[in-house]
Amino acid sequence: MKKWLLCVLLLLAVVAFPTFVDASNVREVKVVNANSLAVKGAASPSVADIASLQRGDLVIISATGNGWAKIQSKSIAGYVNESYLQAITPIIKVITANGLVVKQYPTRSANTTATWQKGLLVEDYGSVGAGWNVVKYGDGIGYAAASSMTAAKAKTQYVHADQLVMRNTATKSGVQLATLPKNTKVTTYGTIAGWAYVAVGNMRGYVVASELHDQAVTVIKGERIHQGDLSKTVRFTTTLRDATTGKNIKAHLISYGDYSGYGNDDNIWAGLAPGDLYYEGDFKIGLQAEGDKYVYIQPYSINDYTYNKTAQLVYKVQGKTSKDTDLFMVSKVCGSNCREATIFYVTNGQLSRAGIILYTAQPKSIGNNEYQEMVYSNAGEVGYHFSTFKLDPKASSIKYVRSKSFMNDQFDDGSRIFDLWLSMPNYVVK
Repeated sequence: MKKWLLCVLLLLAVVAFPTFVDASNVREVKVVNANSLAVKGAASPSVADIASLQRGDLVIISATGNGWAKIQSKSIAGYVNESYLQAITPIIKVITANGLVVKQYPTRSANTTATWQKGLLVEDYGSVGAGWNVVKYGDGIGYAAASSMTAAKAKTQYVHADQLVMRNTATKSGVQLATLPKNTKVTTYGTIAGWAYVAVGNMRGYVVASELHDQAVTVIKGERIHQGDLSKTVRFTTTLRDATTGKNIKAHLISYGDYSGYGNDDNIWAGLAPGDLYYEGDFKIGLQAEGDKYVYIQPYSINDYTYNKTAQLVYKVQGKTSKDTDLFMVSKVCGSNCREATIFYVTNGQLSRAGIILYTAQPKSIGNNEYQEMVYSNAGEVGYHFSTFKLDPKASSIKYVRSKSFMNDQFDDGSRIFDLWLSMPNYVVK
């Protein structure tokens, strides 16, 4: 009978005083969202009140469970009904003092819990009066002098790494909070010792600053190869402006099996002079976005090709203005005064082929996506022939729009005009 009665009493005790289960170890700051919120000595509504909090009071939460939160507000510590606490968005601030002293309570005589270095970016949750604010860095939360911090300046940046780790402190040993995919848009508040403090939605933390850039990465399709694996096979590199996005893209001529040599008395011809460095074999073109460590191979093969590097058979024609398309030219010699070039360019992060031209002097951009070339004729009629072609980036095509010739008895005029055309980038033959 006594054992039965004891069991009943124990059961009633459990029902009357539910146990606080630490279901979530947290370190966060919230604000009271009730006119008056009772603070209990234990996680039970039947326990006597030990204090009362008012709307707008800031509380530091160390644990939650069963609808209760274990809190501290200034010198008050206890348990409150969690439903009356509201999340608050902090202001990101940078420490301007030589060392920000963090206190257990908002008084100078309180125990010091941490000292944070100058330049560190912290979360400021607001004032508790008398010049003290609630601040957080990593898992550390406490009270610090508001005058030792200033609001950080925010700017938008983009992740360039494949998976960028966000940590709660500006160290490699910091707790990993999340991984941010490439091109994630972040708000950056500042940097310290190579770490940037960023926010993405409700997530905030530190990431490696060098993996952030002011522009998003251009998404390039193709076989992906790390740039380090191409260090011995890249024969030519230039930077092209994307015809659609305007972003800069590196273009590489990459060997897929070639041999090199120098022109000598035994192998010279119209396209190879003594001492010229050349590569002969198969090639492809790879594109690389700014800040990306990978090169993406494009679907164009250049086989059985002799690339005379000294003679600059592969080169770039730079657009005259930001609205003109940069051209990537892969040329070959087809006579003593004639070259044939395949025209490539970049649009929407991909390589496109526009067509083939014949020329003697490399073409130049003259505006409005028009390019002018010169062909010198020394057979039959002798003289200079200037032709202008127009690129249509959307159609991946070129079209000749006008020409002007100086032949035979106009040879001297053509020679003089050609000298002007070569020496003056803005000179155009109409």
